[in-house]
Amino acid sequence: MLKVLGCVVHEHDLRLVAISAVICVLGCLTTTTLLARAGRRDGRPWLVAAAAVLGCSVWSLHFVAMLAFMPGQEMAYDLGLTALSIVVAVGGALMALLAGKSPATLASRVGVAGVLLGLAIAGMHYVGVAAMTFSGFLIFDHAYVVASVVVSIVFSVVAMARATDLTTTGRRAEVGGWLTLAICGLHFTGMTAITVAPGTAEAAEGTVLGTTGLAFAVGGVSVGLLIASLVATMIERHISLRALQDLGRMRLMSNLAQEVLFIHRDGVVLEVNSAGERLFKASAEDIIGRPVLSLFAKDSAPAMIRRERCSPLERRPEEMDFQAVDGSYVAVELSCQPIDYLGRPATVVALRDLTDRKRDEARIRHLA
Repeated sequence: MLKVLGCVVHEHDLRLVAISAVICVLGCLTTTTLLARAGRRDGRPWLVAAAAVLGCSVWSLHFVAMLAFMPGQEMAYDLGLTALSIVVAVGGALMALLAGKSPATLASRVGVAGVLLGLAIAGMHYVGVAAMTFSGFLIFDHAYVVASVVVSIVFSVVAMARATDLTTTGRRAEVGGWLTLAICGLHFTGMTAITVAPGTAEAAEGTVLGTTGLAFAVGGVSVGLLIASLVATMIERHISLRALQDLGRMRLMSNLAQEVLFIHRDGVVLEVNSAGERLFKASAEDIIGRPVLSLFAKDSAPAMIRRERCSPLERRPEEMDFQAVDGSYVAVELSCQPIDYLGRPATVVALRDLTDRKRDEARIRHLA
């Protein structure tokens, strides 16, 4: 043991520290997998599941790391505060993830979600620390306490910002990494803030949880995280396979259709059929990935195209003229429909070219 100004400085069992980090990484990766499914229209249960897994990950890392905490004396934990800490973690994570899905502007919802998540991680940690009971006293370095909260909030904001698009495995792994940094950064910076002073404090009143009981509790939660990870991975693989199969059928059907079909999300074209290639006078490779507004002459895109989501009223076909990029005007029947595209909300737009019909109608009126 080391001593600083007469106070005992804590040490850690590095094996348990490594285990806590592995549990945290596993939980964070599972969280991002569940969040990817939460982008669907029926995504609220996935969001709740993601919050539960993330909260349990924070809780498990903290208490495995606390089992690694070695102040040189027997430790126990107040049962009520220990239970409260997991409620803080899960409840705070849910509030943060719900804020991240709010209709506010992107910057606002990312900022609010990141701050809430950072505070939830910090709240769980310091409630967990308050649950410790032993014959000694904790001395806090307030500068490190503040630093730990700042670290957690900063990494949480970055995680929430990057979590706006979880369509690829790489992005999900990246967001999982940022969440891991937020949790581990808070915990170990927070533990650096603690110095253990020897003393003869009275035993805590009420029910306490010994290290053996805590080990079983953490072990149960960790096994639950492992099962959740496996189940989430299996579900993700199944849904992705179904989405790819549906996408293949949709591409086949759309290429056989005479009407123009294209899919867009967040203002970017994701898919277009062969009729769209002919109408927009460009190949699918040139169209996919472009801003959807670039398919139309400046300021001539219909209102339902300019909006990211079409309203229920706009799903009815509507006749209008639009100006193509080359300046020509085309009479079309336009409609849109919200869909799930590879597990995330998108909009499919249908354009039926009415040029021939309008020409025939004009000829009939002329003859009449």
